[in-house]
Amino acid sequence: MTRIVKQRIVAQWVTPTTLHCELGEFDDCVNKAMLIGLCRTHLYAHMALKIADIVPGFNELLVQFIPSEIDYYDDLQQVEQLLKQCINDSLATTLKQTDVSLTDAGGKAITRIPVDFSADYDLVDVAERLALSRADLIAQFCALEFSVILNGFMPGFVYLSGLPENFHLPRLATPRLHVPAGSVAIADAYCGIYPQRSPGGWHILGITEHVLFDIQRPTPASFATGDVIQFYPLTPLNTPANTSNNTSKMSKACD
Repeated sequence: MTRIVKQRIVAQWVTPTTLHCELGEFDDCVNKAMLIGLCRTHLYAHMALKIADIVPGFNELLVQFIPSEIDYYDDLQQVEQLLKQCINDSLATTLKQTDVSLTDAGGKAITRIPVDFSADYDLVDVAERLALSRADLIAQFCALEFSVILNGFMPGFVYLSGLPENFHLPRLATPRLHVPAGSVAIADAYCGIYPQRSPGGWHILGITEHVLFDIQRPTPASFATGDVIQFYPLTPLNTPANTSNNTSKMSKACD
């Protein structure tokens, strides 16, 4: 049964214009990224004339208000009430509908992203640690649906939830100095995509050319909290490019 473990929502002013809202803790079966996305939309829908921006976190929201529109006591009370209403309504709907759940996409469109798995950065090592063949690892990974928790670490880097427990691996003992742009990687309970070359300690499974951040676009980041992503292999699994162990690209990228 889906339930909130810690029911109290804590909201407090952390700057003269910013309200920090800590949401309750939830069972693991709840898609927190989807729920936080719903809460964000719900606040915008009811307080659009007051709110300048809402920044999502792993289990929290930062609500930034237009300075001239702030009423400290009333705004805090309204935000808490709206968040409780959104969470309770969402969970109640989930419990009533056996075919709809906050654990899946909930009817949201899924963005499918192509991934090149031909360069074995960490793919073979991860497959061995999970006791899977290379092809089985790619197939199982591409069968998953991930929800965007937030953009963080660098512009456009998306933290994704939805990685099953048997895929959870600790970060690399020695991080790479250079992780290629577009790296699709996993660490701990998360999947992530590196929008540009940078240092990093996650296990790289493949590379995508999907543009994650473009400052020239009206909305620079490609994804927002609650969006749903599924990966697919750029090359079919039964082709030579995806059955050989090509390590040359890794050495070039890390030089």
